[in-house]
Amino acid sequence: NGRRPGESRHDQPDSRAQLLQCRPLTGRGHQVPVLIAPQTIHQHYALDLAPGRSLVEYLVQKGQQVFLASWRNPDERHAEWGIDTYVQALVDALDAVRRISATERAMLFGFCSGGIIASMTAACLAGIGQQSRLAALGLGVTVLDFANAGVSRALVDDRLAGAAKTRSRRRGYLDGRALAEVFAWLRPGDLVWNYWVNNYLLGKRPPAFDILFWNSDTTRMTAALHADFVDLAMENSL
Repeated sequence: NGRRPGESRHDQPDSRAQLLQCRPLTGRGHQVPVLIAPQTIHQHYALDLAPGRSLVEYLVQKGQQVFLASWRNPDERHAEWGIDTYVQALVDALDAVRRISATERAMLFGFCSGGIIASMTAACLAGIGQQSRLAALGLGVTVLDFANAGVSRALVDDRLAGAAKTRSRRRGYLDGRALAEVFAWLRPGDLVWNYWVNNYLLGKRPPAFDILFWNSDTTRMTAALHADFVDLAMENSL
């Protein structure tokens, strides 16, 4: 689909994200591009899994030029990268999209934790009078109000939240596998016991499945970003 690396590369020590460009498959594309900010704890290709199961594929087939941020998989060197760092990364990505597309505006579409960062980016641009840089803001699977967060909020108190932040701060990052386990226990019937019975009790191998592969391909989260997300949830700051 014409994808190629953009402005920055992951092998640069201070690179926060890689920008992927996906050109439209039609003869003439829409003038206003879209920049997608994916979740920060898993790989970006959740939005581009396979033919017929790809948001990116659908958009480029409709003549849309797509830019996709691929967040760096951080390590202990990047422990201090917090939400401010990731918001700045999206602002920089918007600048790159503007230069590449020769347009003053872009649509910003955020998913999950990427949606929280996209929302804060839009708010920051509005705060400095530059909201006209965004033609639209779209959000998917994004929680901004944690007042009724359900099971996840019921299982966490201030003591446990503090312990979680301390643990990631000591290592400099949160291992993605730990957070994947948290998500799994939010739906144990589908994501835990089903596989325990199938794989352990019955001895069956799970079928090859793109979503399961993606789900096991976790990335790390910086300690500062982890702490910021915990505080946002516990204090309902947004």
